[in-house]
Amino acid sequence: MFRILFICVENCNRSQMAEAFAHIFGAGQIEAYSAGCHPAECVHAKAIAAMAELGYDLRSHYSKGLSDLPDIVFDVAVTMGCEGQSLVLNARCYEDWDIPCPKEMSPEQFRSVRDLIGSRVKDLLARVANLNEKTMERFASSSVRDRPRCVPEDPASCGNRSSQSFTGTDRPH
Repeated sequence: MFRILFICVENCNRSQMAEAFAHIFGAGQIEAYSAGCHPAECVHAKAIAAMAELGYDLRSHYSKGLSDLPDIVFDVAVTMGCEGQSLVLNARCYEDWDIPCPKEMSPEQFRSVRDLIGSRVKDLLARVANLNEKTMERFASSSVRDRPRCVPEDPASCGNRSSQSFTGTDRPH
């Protein structure tokens, strides 16, 4: 099963909603996780309300730090708003999504961010679904330094990029 990790700063809005969308759109096909660089005490009430509007209950979710994650290799790690953070992730590839923190936004703006995250998760899951078995075998057996930075539009390009240790300033966009 494909494993996706979503990371934001506090794990109280963006990464929680991304994890929820991955559960909604990828049920039975992927394992979704979320964490924060500096986790908040709880999932933000606006995130709970915004996802409830779509029929997803975030009340059972809780904010987690990177150290709370299981000791597994993730197929994709997606960061949102982690600029300036020095992260070392146990992931085969990663993406950085430029999505603003909705914490202080109006409910309408918050919904727009929620919908953007939903759209990005759908796109990611579609690209994951297009990875064929041969590509996944090569992808899984590549060394960390040869692993790709993202799930590419062209799965044949998997395994041609470098390093999983990065800071917010040197990740590709």
